[in-house]
Amino acid sequence: MSIYETLGRIDAELALGHGAEPQRALTDLIRNMSRPVLEEWRVDLQARIDRFQPKRHLELQQLFDERTGVQPANDAGLTDAMVRERPAVAEDLYFQIDATDSNFKGALRTLGEKHIFQWATSYTQSLSHHFNCYLPLLQSELAGEAAHSIQRQLEEHTRAIFTQGYKYGQQRGLTQDILTQKSIGGLASLLDLPLDYYLQRASYSHTREETSSLRSLLSASIRGILRGYASLRLGDIDGATLLARFPNRWAYQLAFLSTDAIEDIVTQLPEGSLKVGLGTAALPLFDCLDSLMSRPRETYFPLPLFGQFSWEHRRLDVGVRSPSAWGSDRVIYARAHLAEAFVSERDLDDAAARRFAVVMAPLNRTSAARNAASCCDVVT
Repeated sequence: MSIYETLGRIDAELALGHGAEPQRALTDLIRNMSRPVLEEWRVDLQARIDRFQPKRHLELQQLFDERTGVQPANDAGLTDAMVRERPAVAEDLYFQIDATDSNFKGALRTLGEKHIFQWATSYTQSLSHHFNCYLPLLQSELAGEAAHSIQRQLEEHTRAIFTQGYKYGQQRGLTQDILTQKSIGGLASLLDLPLDYYLQRASYSHTREETSSLRSLLSASIRGILRGYASLRLGDIDGATLLARFPNRWAYQLAFLSTDAIEDIVTQLPEGSLKVGLGTAALPLFDCLDSLMSRPRETYFPLPLFGQFSWEHRRLDVGVRSPSAWGSDRVIYARAHLAEAFVSERDLDDAAARRFAVVMAPLNRTSAARNAASCCDVVT
């Protein structure tokens, strides 16, 4: 089992309130890691250690300090009570964000210089590691700062690597059409990496803090990537125009994002039917979802688990995790139609047959009254 998978298992056990088993797993992990590997995963390991109750925290911290060579100057007599009373200091959080930001920036620079476009290997491994570092910060008092850091770094990196890729293709004599297809294909591959990470973590994220931080991380990542791409100049065409021309390659990602992230992405698009449709139907749908996710609950913390976009049919589908009492494989579906001309009675019958919870459509009163009986809920 990889380090990432082991930490995921530990997270899942801690989320269930367990202590002994995750402590054993983390103890074995720390003992079996070499000093360089411990240093590489220091932030991730420390974040898990800090989630334990005082006695277990003390035992794990002493082992971790011993294995990493930290000498406790005046802490030799640290007691359980002293551990319990340790305050969370804002300056420490700022330091962690600065350090994490610096590490992420260096990793992205290395990817751009040595592993550019190696999505399935180097990019997957590096992003997963650094996303693990950011998640605890996204559950802290400085979550907004952490999210902005992720967005900014990925925005700059996206702009840099796709500009570099385009220039390299020009030097090889590739046509504009081929360059465009390669560029938009690379964007789709890059966008899938944060989403894959999100979907893997979503399966064992069941607390308010976990679900909120995970969605914030994905929203910041996708927002940064799309903002960076939209600002590109690829010969006579810009990235924003390509986003509008090829929405099927990226717009399904909107199903997983927060409303503020979607609003920002929509503002990057050129004027046209895509921008109008997303603004009139998709944004109201995600306002509803955000409202649902922000309601105080003790056991049910919904997360989007499914997204599908069809420009040919002018619609965006989203699926949200259902309460556990409904069954682990149940998903609540909703749909946003982006243009009235593309909404038919057959579409609404299909949504009703598939038990969609909500359908948003820009219908006038006459067509809404004619079609309302065909679907569960039609919001006009």
